[in-house]
Amino acid sequence: MTTGKSASNRENRRRMHKLIEDLQWACGGPACLKTVYSDERYSDYTDHRNADEWFLHFLTWGPWGEDEGMCARSREELRRLTTPLGRRADAHIPRLVRVWKGQARRYPSYAKGAEKWLLGLNRHLRESGLGMRAFETRIRQRGWVRGRESLRVICGVTTRREGKALDCWIRDRLNLDSFPIDTQVRRLLELRKLPDDPAELVRLVKALGWNPRVIARAANSLSPELVSWG
Repeated sequence: MTTGKSASNRENRRRMHKLIEDLQWACGGPACLKTVYSDERYSDYTDHRNADEWFLHFLTWGPWGEDEGMCARSREELRRLTTPLGRRADAHIPRLVRVWKGQARRYPSYAKGAEKWLLGLNRHLRESGLGMRAFETRIRQRGWVRGRESLRVICGVTTRREGKALDCWIRDRLNLDSFPIDTQVRRLLELRKLPDDPAELVRLVKALGWNPRVIARAANSLSPELVSWG
């Protein structure tokens, strides 16, 4: 006899299949979807010299979307201070966010959160004696679920809906099967009656034979259009 849980899983899988079909349609077909939102397209930033700068890059993926100008200012400030994360006084860390200038003032709650994440990471690296590259390896080895939880604890993430930029770092820097959820993606999931649980979304996408990173990027990029479809 079919249980309620298996019926729900089957229905969620059907809904995810329909969402992926719509993402393909909005993008221009399955080949286009796989190319436009591929891992390779999301790791081609030649200005970033090291793992510290990569982390700052993803912090700029806040409520305004990626802002290369903000990333460049953080990167320049990091280079000016010369010492890497983990070997820097906590007092220097807020400066890496304040140089975002107008965007930090426009979204003060996000800027405050990003500063908290950086402080938590800086302290963890200092106390553990790790550099950022070794830290990346450690999180990657733990896998997405355990690695994500470790990162959130280290950075002081306290709510389920906080930390989308950290999930993007896990997905695009570490190439782990993360599914970041922001306000637009959450709205799309609500309309399609899909769970807003990243782990469940990853499971559904993999069961359908797709790369969860590709679908997560497409959902983030195309969600306004798909939401307008209803």
